[in-house]
Amino acid sequence: EYGGSYDGFGGRGANVQDLDVTVLAFAQWLSEMRSRSNSSLQQMLAEMGIIRNGITSNNTDLTEFKRNTATVQHQMQSQISDLRDKLSDAYTEIANLKKTKSGFEQEVHAECQSLSEQLQFKNLELENMAKAYSHTHQHLQQQIIQLQSEVNELRLKGDDAH
Repeated sequence: EYGGSYDGFGGRGANVQDLDVTVLAFAQWLSEMRSRSNSSLQQMLAEMGIIRNGITSNNTDLTEFKRNTATVQHQMQSQISDLRDKLSDAYTEIANLKKTKSGFEQEVHAECQSLSEQLQFKNLELENMAKAYSHTHQHLQQQIIQLQSEVNELRLKGDDAH
């Protein structure tokens, strides 16, 4: 009969209609699974596309951030270099001012020392002049006294002779 089939083991198998329904159910299930799989694959690919776009966008942002950071870093290094140069110039100027101050102080000290020595010399000279004046004054006083004595003696002699 056409309704039965031989199962290859010497026995009678399932009905062809039953087999067709099972095969059809399996084929339908397989088709649904394939459809679900394709749907899941499409969804996964869409999500991967979104992720890829996000990564690309983030990579672009990161590249721009790196460029901006490099620019800022370069500017900061330039400013730091300028500040170091200015600081170095300031230290040099301070050192030169210290040298100038030191030289000026030495010059003032030498001038003060010279004026002090001149003052001592003038004081000594004045003292010597005062002593000489005193001595000359005493000598002149003695001469005046002697001359007055001689004038008085001459008057007395003149009075005696008159």
